[in-house]
Amino acid sequence: MRSASNPGRMARGAVTALSGVAVRFAVQLVGMVTIARLLGPEQYGAAAIVLLASALSELLRTTGIATVVIQRAHAGPRRLSLLSGAALIQGAIAAAIAGGCGFLLSTTLPIPPPGPLLIAATFLASSIPTVPMALMTRRLHLGRVMTLEVASTAAGTAGAIAIAVTGGGSLALFAQPLIGALVLAVLSSVAAPIRPRFTRHLHRVLGDLGFAANVLTVQLLNTVTRNADKTLVSLAFGPTAAGLFTQASQLLTIPLDQVGGALQRVALPAMSRAARIPGELLHAYRSTVLASTAILWPLFGALGVLAPALIEFLFGASWAGSVPLFRALLLAGCAQSIGYVTVWLFIATGRVRAQTLWTVFSRPIVLASFLLGIPWGPTGMAWAFSICSTLATLPALLIATRDTGIRLRDLFQPLLWPALSTALAVAGASSALALSDGRTDAPAGVLALGALGTVIGFLCPLLLPRRRRLAREFLRTLIRRQKPAPPRFTAPECSPEVP
Repeated sequence: MRSASNPGRMARGAVTALSGVAVRFAVQLVGMVTIARLLGPEQYGAAAIVLLASALSELLRTTGIATVVIQRAHAGPRRLSLLSGAALIQGAIAAAIAGGCGFLLSTTLPIPPPGPLLIAATFLASSIPTVPMALMTRRLHLGRVMTLEVASTAAGTAGAIAIAVTGGGSLALFAQPLIGALVLAVLSSVAAPIRPRFTRHLHRVLGDLGFAANVLTVQLLNTVTRNADKTLVSLAFGPTAAGLFTQASQLLTIPLDQVGGALQRVALPAMSRAARIPGELLHAYRSTVLASTAILWPLFGALGVLAPALIEFLFGASWAGSVPLFRALLLAGCAQSIGYVTVWLFIATGRVRAQTLWTVFSRPIVLASFLLGIPWGPTGMAWAFSICSTLATLPALLIATRDTGIRLRDLFQPLLWPALSTALAVAGASSALALSDGRTDAPAGVLALGALGTVIGFLCPLLLPRRRRLAREFLRTLIRRQKPAPPRFTAPECSPEVP
């Protein structure tokens, strides 16, 4: 029997996804830097609420019903049409709620008048590509998926920059997710046309929608927790502080979300198959944790060292106040790279109800940490959030791996190599920074020297024979060209099959 967590298949799928992620990351970074420079901290902070709305609309598109489409591998066209109709209904309800909340918040936050309407339209537009994009992911058309996502991201970024250049101010940030959602809706409908159905037969997918609700509830609470801080900072300390906090948070979450989203497309199907074969889940867990942390931990460590030069080079001297905020949030980013794997474990093993209970219990505690940090300003809020997120990682892993055969020592073994690479990357960046003699007049040169030191430190573990052998095996799986087989889920259906 072929291993459910075939390393070669996972590696090739990850490379396909990560290649698109690299392009999308570059587009998002260029857009963020350009718009931040055009608007400045105050106007950027005035639109802090739009980041929460954008994250929630993206969440509705990529989880919940989308997860059902990926998990139900043999769902026929009629069921997909019913699920597409349910996604549109969900989007309409979310649009009404989001628009109403936007109007209420506009009385206390500096939200421009068209802002709430643009937020509501974004939720409705984001519901259209839910099923088509999930269907292409289920069929492992990852290249097509990434092409559409890059195209929509580029369109949204270009539109936002055009609005900012013409004096639109913070409206640029409100229009950016709407433009991207509309472009993705059109492109995905052409690439994988699904006709939504609104009939009395919707009751036949109620079981699927119950599964989707559990998954969505968890992700919804996680997303609100990760984005509510910006609104709290705006309310407590004003738009300028919110702008600095938002920029620091975005600089962290863009690589985090891009890498996590790419790995999810590969890891979730692999872990779902592995969960049904004795002994395979442990291998899938190790591969997934290693892939996530080996990329993100050294990156975050080096960025923490190079933060002053990085932020000055990208955004200018007026954004220097975000440096301590960014450094404080890095610990939460490292914890979140493991938190992604915890979510995938819950879903792969079918224990979404346990995941919901844990999230309902833990997320209010994390939200409370923001309030506890308010007396120490935005930096105190960032540190409180990071510490609380880190402390919650181990209990979440223990609950997710209960009765799976994964032992306590198995949870930490895959972290040894990433931890070593991170320490060496930090040492390399610090050494390079020391060689620059603390110069602040040439941030580009400092960054180039720091990046070189980071790469040298990151590659140092390859001096060990075992690490070289693992690297060679990984490269062979990339070079060997094999057609990946479609995922074969055997998850029990939650509702009667609709052909």
